[in-house]
Amino acid sequence: MKCHHENPDDTYYYGKCATQIRPLGGDIFPKTMTVGTAFKVPGKGSVFAGKYKIIGELGKGGMGVVF
Repeated sequence: MKCHHENPDDTYYYGKCATQIRPLGGDIFPKTMTVGTAFKVPGKGSVFAGKYKIIGELGKGGMGVVF
């Protein structure tokens, strides 16, 4: 016990310091889901959310595009 505090067997966190005892759901590594459909990048002049018009691209990288 890291906190020197009694903890029930079914708890996931230490009672005093809130340090995680074991992963939630029993898995060591959480699973992620991948989006199945590709996202179409809007082009210059596109309007989205009914009020925002894209006037140009500021930059892009591995995680996205900034307009």
